[in-house]
Amino acid sequence: MCVLLGACVQLPVTRQDTTPTQRESLWQERQAALAGYLKWDLAGRLAVRAGDQAASVTIIWRRRDRSSRIDLIGAFGGGRVTITEESHGASLQSSSDRAVTGPTAEAVLYRALGWQMPFTQLGYWLRGLPGPQTVEATELDDSGRLLKLVQSGWEVNYLDYQSYDSVELPRKIYARALSEALPTDIRTSAGLDPQFTVKIVINRWQKGSTSEDESA
Repeated sequence: MCVLLGACVQLPVTRQDTTPTQRESLWQERQAALAGYLKWDLAGRLAVRAGDQAASVTIIWRRRDRSSRIDLIGAFGGGRVTITEESHGASLQSSSDRAVTGPTAEAVLYRALGWQMPFTQLGYWLRGLPGPQTVEATELDDSGRLLKLVQSGWEVNYLDYQSYDSVELPRKIYARALSEALPTDIRTSAGLDPQFTVKIVINRWQKGSTSEDESA
């Protein structure tokens, strides 16, 4: 049973003309509030471009404390790809019965589609948070929300936020892989622009309840 994410925790609302110190304070409040959102469901559109290759799919992502299920609808020529990640590893299953296993969701998707998708980091970035790795740069708006984040070889730009009741979460994100984040075969492929970009537009956010997990 899921409840709307916006019905849960009060976050800082939009403000204007704040000082750098005020923005940093709002940012710290936001991080503390969102860090506890470990169970959630989202749905939206995911567009990927690698050089002259591009694809657009529907993404449905269900995440709980120790597991994730990610459905990509429209991949593999219009079918469905389901990625399941647990603490012991990950698997990918396509509608054409293609199966791939590996240590992480990133690994199985790259083996199947050649997409370098940083799912581990995206679990933080999609909530408007940096991941646990070293942050190279951030830019905040007057409400203490991320406008830009540089981390783990990616530059992430937050193009739009949407309020879910009183909770503001990212709605539109554009991420660009810096050269060091790309696999060697992509960087060195003849005639292939090493630019790899990801655009995500989120249409629905929900927060999973504790009782749901206890009854599972």
